[in-house]
Amino acid sequence: MNYLTLPLVLAFFAFLAGLLPGLRFGGPPLLFAAGAVLTLVAGALSGRAPATSHPSRASVALLLTFALVGAALGAGGHHGALGDCRARIPDGMALTVRGVLAANARGVGNDFDVRNPLVPVAIEEARTVRGIVPGCSGEVRVRIPRNAPTMRAGSELTLQGGWREFDAPVIRSAWPADPAFAGFLEVREIASRSPPRFASHPLLTLRGRTEAHLHRIFPRHGALADALVLGRREGLDRTISDRFAQSGLVHLLAISGTHVALIAGVLLLLGGVLRVPRVPLTWSTLVLVAAYLAVIGAPASAVRSGIMVGLGLVAVLLQRPSAALPVVAASAFVILGFTPAAVLDPGFQLSYAGVLGILLLRGAMLRRIPGSWREHPAGRWTVESLVVSCAAFVATAPITAYHFGQVAPVSILANLPAIPLSGLA
Repeated sequence: MNYLTLPLVLAFFAFLAGLLPGLRFGGPPLLFAAGAVLTLVAGALSGRAPATSHPSRASVALLLTFALVGAALGAGGHHGALGDCRARIPDGMALTVRGVLAANARGVGNDFDVRNPLVPVAIEEARTVRGIVPGCSGEVRVRIPRNAPTMRAGSELTLQGGWREFDAPVIRSAWPADPAFAGFLEVREIASRSPPRFASHPLLTLRGRTEAHLHRIFPRHGALADALVLGRREGLDRTISDRFAQSGLVHLLAISGTHVALIAGVLLLLGGVLRVPRVPLTWSTLVLVAAYLAVIGAPASAVRSGIMVGLGLVAVLLQRPSAALPVVAASAFVILGFTPAAVLDPGFQLSYAGVLGILLLRGAMLRRIPGSWREHPAGRWTVESLVVSCAAFVATAPITAYHFGQVAPVSILANLPAIPLSGLA
């Protein structure tokens, strides 16, 4: 069966065909949305036509509707990125930001060999000498003073400092840039701060408590534990990040399928040991996985994994067959429906490229390997693992080369021990 022609997969291709031009060139979102409504109505009317008419008109109209919806969302994302205040603040502008700390922040004291990391702050209000800056939302990166006290995620802050633009890339992209990485606030003064209140910011407060707990358990490797468990890489030493990248294992620092599947598997295993009935166990697992994704900030790769795991569990619960590609398409629909610009994010691209590479290339590669190599269990595991690692590498290497200027073929072998060891850890 050709899974690429399944309805949901075709609908996503049509959606993506509209989303990308809309995101690149913009256009009137309301006009695209109106066109989608009219096309859908026309398709519905053609579907009621006599049997002598072309039966594919309704299908074509539906695919065109998905394309126009994608164009509307893409155009909205284009205008949103260009109109975001973070993309319009000039370098050196004095700025006051009132917001909520989204990760624990620690000053580095007098250690001048270490640079204070950039930590995210969820913006509630941004103000310059000219008044409130309109259109400010999302998160802004800030660099707190060196001797600032330790502050937990969920703390409400008022920060004063100067805006610093990040260095422009050597080759500018024609696509709209993510305004979250347009620049950062070099904080000179913390005008006011209040401790985290669970009732006001429950997810951020829980994130801060978890991060502090990890640092108590792993005093020497707390930053690495933050990355592996919470997806927070602000405090991770640059040398360690470079080692992961050079060995092709940087994906272990991003919350993805391995992490989410492991969490869901452990919850199901514990529920089975405690003899929890299947239905409440499945729904409880889904709720807890969703809570985990919310606490870590719902990065695209983790949401993709969470949706796929959730749909798989629901399919088992309802005793319905499921195909992998439609499940992948459904997860992408959800993410891009809420955040169209996520399609430009390297993490999003690598996450989906890796999954699609395994789904589309694994079978073809296995068919070209002699069956005698897989007769022994150890040989079967080795061959399967190498094929999966090769398929993921082939699919992700062009994206890695484009965004980061390097590829690591050693990852094909490095992943064999690294993935099971990281899961065990």
